[in-house]
Amino acid sequence: TESTLLQPHTPLTTHSPLTTDEEAKLLALKWKEVKKEGKHVLMFQDMATKFNAALSKRKQEEQDNEVVSNNEKVTAAEKQHLPNVFRIEGEEDNAFYIHAPLCEISGHFRVYLDESSIPLSHPSKDYYTSTPDDERKQKLDFKPSLTRCVVLWEGTYKGEPVSKLLLQPRTGRRHQLRLHLALLNNPILGDVTYVPRDLDVADCHRMCLHAHKLSLPLLGGERKNFVAPDPFGIFDDQLSIAGEDNLARDP
Repeated sequence: TESTLLQPHTPLTTHSPLTTDEEAKLLALKWKEVKKEGKHVLMFQDMATKFNAALSKRKQEEQDNEVVSNNEKVTAAEKQHLPNVFRIEGEEDNAFYIHAPLCEISGHFRVYLDESSIPLSHPSKDYYTSTPDDERKQKLDFKPSLTRCVVLWEGTYKGEPVSKLLLQPRTGRRHQLRLHLALLNNPILGDVTYVPRDLDVADCHRMCLHAHKLSLPLLGGERKNFVAPDPFGIFDDQLSIAGEDNLARDP
């Protein structure tokens, strides 16, 4: 296939044309035999030089085209900047997506949201974007992150309104699910790290984020699924959390 790098009409050599019998003989020779005979060495060297030059030119063109293509993709992505919350036409009515870049800082437990991606009207914008003063001097590396959310149920917990969601991370950033829901001003119940002090939420003995299902692809196209029981039950429109009753009876 490498021969397609040359135009069909491009001569490979300036030597006299070969007869059909001579071409067949040359194609059957090994390189050691060609060197030993010595008659056609210069012709082969000439062909190799031209072929390598054409190959180098084609590779350079491919690299240049790749750079242009990547720049076009970046430009297209900038033009189609995703909003923080959006839906996809054709999906179920209770499904939506959360998009917000995240940044980790070495030595810090908390992860931070990109300030430019949060509306100015967000009540807790400073809480989720403020980094230590010494860190502001660094160039923060915000990574794109996307989460698909499906609302399964809406009700109450200890008199406070709550919703049960199925979260499907499309990217795997640390604290991604916690921060994305906090961005909606609806943090995960029991998440003490990303709940602003001035936000009135119900107390809970645990953070209500549960890894329900993990699916791993295997060789041969098969998948191995691991499923953990759902600890968040619904009774009479009230949220019930596994282990909570035992905790309440513990002296």
